[in-house]
Amino acid sequence: MLIIERQEFTIRKWPLYFTAAVFIFILLYLNDTGKIKDIDSLPVLIGLTVLILIYFLLSKNSLIFDNDG
Repeated sequence: MLIIERQEFTIRKWPLYFTAAVFIFILLYLNDTGKIKDIDSLPVLIGLTVLILIYFLLSKNSLIFDNDG
């Protein structure tokens, strides 16, 4: 059997960081304009919550190739 060097692949999280930064920027912009008390900011808060949930779900996933299979 051929010896396989151990390789570990993890998910790239920088797209999640970028998207979360955009959501936070929009949330801060709505706060500065005084629109945060309306229901306009609800989709932004829901989107930010979903991004945090996806981040924690993806942070534990990895794919490992080695001789053990």
